[in-house]
Amino acid sequence: MNRLTSAALLFLANTLWGTSYVVAKVALDQLPAPLIGAIRFPIVAALLWLIILVRRLRGGPAREPDPAPAAGDTWKLLGLGVISVAATHLISNIGQSWTTATDASLMIIGEVIFTTVLGALILHERPGPWKKIGVVIGAAGAVTLIYTSAQGSDGVDGLLRAAGDSLVLLGLVGESLYSIVGTFFVRRYSRLTVTALVNTGSLVVWIPILVWYIASGRFPWGADWTAFAGVIYLAVINSVICFLIWFGVLESAPANVGAISLFAQPLVGAALGLTLLGDRLTPSLVAGAVLVMAALFFSTLPERK
Repeated sequence: MNRLTSAALLFLANTLWGTSYVVAKVALDQLPAPLIGAIRFPIVAALLWLIILVRRLRGGPAREPDPAPAAGDTWKLLGLGVISVAATHLISNIGQSWTTATDASLMIIGEVIFTTVLGALILHERPGPWKKIGVVIGAAGAVTLIYTSAQGSDGVDGLLRAAGDSLVLLGLVGESLYSIVGTFFVRRYSRLTVTALVNTGSLVVWIPILVWYIASGRFPWGADWTAFAGVIYLAVINSVICFLIWFGVLESAPANVGAISLFAQPLVGAALGLTLLGDRLTPSLVAGAVLVMAALFFSTLPERK
């Protein structure tokens, strides 16, 4: 795969991830935040295991051996799913229901911040000067966005919107933890198997929630079909197809191509939030967005060896 094709596919994946904020916001207008995850992740887990089964029946690509994880590692990955998928998305969904799609998409900078910090604490990585600058500017951008939300309302109470921004940011701690801890396991097993186990572990939380909504008669059967279609989109496109594109391409593409393509995610999310959902564009929101994009820029600069 040549560099241009790799870059195009990575930008496609981040563009599709960028649409998730608007899709989630539309679904949240009709479905409770916990129920969205309870519908989404059983679909994700089922699709991932189906892909693994098909690959095993076909023999799988020779370049990617897929040994069965040891029992101890299996339990660790299942437990990781409770934190990095269930808790993360439960918190994030609640946060997105309180804030705007534009704010939520810009909070992606939290993943850069938390991955850098956790990498230093857990893996003892030493971030270079560009990465440190990116973390500082990113933190300033996140604070600016939260402060902006608290100062006014955009169809949402200011303090509630600021709380939503904070929850979305907090949810990214779990994703960053998965990025860091998952590196120990993908060195031994295929990334697809690791991801399938992690998503399966999250079902310990999602299945009881789904059963409770159905058994208590609170499942919104009468919700518009677009809400359920949105959840299916999040499961199939964002959690499965984008995953396959992203990691499939990165196996052979230069790392800096993947880093540069990250710009598409907040740009697409913010643009769709402003144009399709009518999120209000204010000078302070622009200031926060500029800081976030600047932080992404510095975080993608190659460090001097």
